[in-house]
Amino acid sequence: MTSHLELGLYHLTIKDFVVVAKVVKKLYFMWRLR
Repeated sequence: MTSHLELGLYHLTIKDFVVVAKVVKKLYFMWRLR
């Protein structure tokens, strides 16, 4: 049960990291082009 919960939390963290990485990349390119 704990293993399943940790797996779900890990998956959520990866998804959040991907979203944050995309936003940071977008902002970085916008700042560079300015």
